[in-house]
Amino acid sequence: LTPEIAPSVVRSIAGDATWLDTRPNGRIVQSILNPDNSASESRRKWYNQIGGTEDAWVEPGWVDQTARPDWLIADGEPVVLFGDGSKSSDSTGVVAVRVSDGFIQTIHFQQPTKGNIVDRGLVDLDVTMAFDRLKVLAFWFDPSHAKSDDAIEDDRFWWPMCDAWHERYQRKLKLWPVQTGPRRHSVAFDMLTPAAQMLFQPAVTQLADDMKADDAPHHGGAALKRHMKAARLREGRYGLNIGKETCLSKRKIDLAVCTVGGRMLWRQLRLSQKATTGSGRVVVLD
Repeated sequence: LTPEIAPSVVRSIAGDATWLDTRPNGRIVQSILNPDNSASESRRKWYNQIGGTEDAWVEPGWVDQTARPDWLIADGEPVVLFGDGSKSSDSTGVVAVRVSDGFIQTIHFQQPTKGNIVDRGLVDLDVTMAFDRLKVLAFWFDPSHAKSDDAIEDDRFWWPMCDAWHERYQRKLKLWPVQTGPRRHSVAFDMLTPAAQMLFQPAVTQLADDMKADDAPHHGGAALKRHMKAARLREGRYGLNIGKETCLSKRKIDLAVCTVGGRMLWRQLRLSQKATTGSGRVVVLD
């Protein structure tokens, strides 16, 4: 998209479309060099390149190239689980990441219809099935700060279920989000805390790099791919973060959050395994 290169690229792509103005100072090149036109728009209109927006987290092509729809996590395979909980307007999802190769597979996705709230029982059912079928070594879930229906000041919509998962699975989980203090928990990973953001935000860039290198395989699925492509980069305190186009956008990104969190947890588990001697002790993060 430079004055030196753009004319030759336009001529090459134009081919036998002789009616196009491909002169170095012609209308097309002037449009490409116009600072009011975004680079993604110029590439789409004049270079026939389909790309993401200027603040896209990943290029759409990266999402498609890393999809492995024929792959599935087999019964008994070691995995980590990561979930992102919402109440009504956003989606709720849980993904599994295979420990051996980082392969990502959605195990739960739910988008409540307008006026309804998420069915937490369905989330619990799929989590229970995952623990029954797979060897879950870690399970982190962001409970959000949504209030339950009868709450006045509390934000406990997801916390009772997180507490139930803690009681049910804590002895099986090898990597806890919080080990000590009043927030001690084997499952609840509060994304609003600085400690959580210090882990999550670098993982945003790491997963994008892995996808670009075709080194982050995922099962695909319309919802997962849609959420990945909708995610936008945002500045964070500890690196780049992801968010929706706007706070009111109907294009959800919750499964993208799950993939970042799942690969983050997968990486933390693998690093902790390298640091242990096989004694079976629990490795935790404060």
